[in-house]
Amino acid sequence: MSLLGRIARHPQRVGRNSAEDRLTEILSAVLDHPQCDGLAVKLVTGWLADGAAGGGAQAVELGRIEELLTQGMWHCSTRTQFIIDVDQQHRRPDLELRFSSDALPEVLVWVEVKHGSEPHTMQLRAYLDAIGEANAFVVLLAPRLDYLRFESAEIPPDVLQATWQTTAGIIRSMSGETVVGQFLIDELLAYLREERLIDLERITPEHLVALSYHAEALEALEQAWQIADEYVHAHWAPHGPEHVGSRYGETWHYYPSHPPDVDTPLSSHEQFSWSIFHDGAQYFKNGRRGVPRVVAGVGQWDDTALPDIGSEGEDQLRNQKFTILVPKRDVWTGRGVRTWRMAYPDEILAGSTLVEQGRAVGEWVVEAFKQLHNILASAES
Repeated sequence: MSLLGRIARHPQRVGRNSAEDRLTEILSAVLDHPQCDGLAVKLVTGWLADGAAGGGAQAVELGRIEELLTQGMWHCSTRTQFIIDVDQQHRRPDLELRFSSDALPEVLVWVEVKHGSEPHTMQLRAYLDAIGEANAFVVLLAPRLDYLRFESAEIPPDVLQATWQTTAGIIRSMSGETVVGQFLIDELLAYLREERLIDLERITPEHLVALSYHAEALEALEQAWQIADEYVHAHWAPHGPEHVGSRYGETWHYYPSHPPDVDTPLSSHEQFSWSIFHDGAQYFKNGRRGVPRVVAGVGQWDDTALPDIGSEGEDQLRNQKFTILVPKRDVWTGRGVRTWRMAYPDEILAGSTLVEQGRAVGEWVVEAFKQLHNILASAES
């Protein structure tokens, strides 16, 4: 199966976070690729050199395996999400790395990948019981901070504990021998960065400048949002006395779903809203961490996406840059489906003064309200 085909096996699904499965397939595909030959050996020897696992006989055994992997030429084959039977129960390790060499005995590694979940139901103990081969061991691979909340009883002392941050450092230290190999390594590191599983190399002067202007920038943005709301009030429809609220990192503004010159309000939605999420990654799965995100549109309080407009209406929404957001698939929390047009400040703050920038945001909100109203009104007529 192709690299992209392996990743596509685990699309986003409503009610399920497939981040671990996709991460497993991406790592496996890169380690399996012939242009990345040697990366798997370097990764496992790095885990063995850095990881924590037991002591005594187990430490000696892992040291012997580490030494073995530094000898000769190795070929690594991988498989993912495979079924094993332990005590009449089906178990499913995430990743297998099998190292073979012409002159040396095989080395087998089973990896349990964690990215948003915890070890459970004694799965790691079951893997240790099942692997049962010489030159074999089990690895728990998880974000550094997650180890602090894992139940110690779920992690047997003979399991090697590795972190994604250390893994990224090992991968970063390796150069691809070909252009394709380097491309795959760079893309794997980029993905780990997007998933927040990699340490920055250092704090740069740009970071320090950003910190020094952070408070002032937030204050200016707050003023721009106020100017934007005044514009929406003047150019869309008057708002009520309690139209503004703030909670859990979101500030929202409610407005009627139709302007004053429209006689018939929408039957499906009484209100539109525009909101600022102060950290784009706190709510949105694809959000930019630490960067506010502005949205404008409408929310449903059930599990249907604008049921009255049909597929043609949904196509019109998408053509007008609206996105239908489903909880757990597109956003981390919340109840019901949202239909929003979304933007970051650098995409809509146009103008040479703060007043002009705030009005530009207001214009963006009003335009979104107009287009959304027209599409919904057309579906209801």
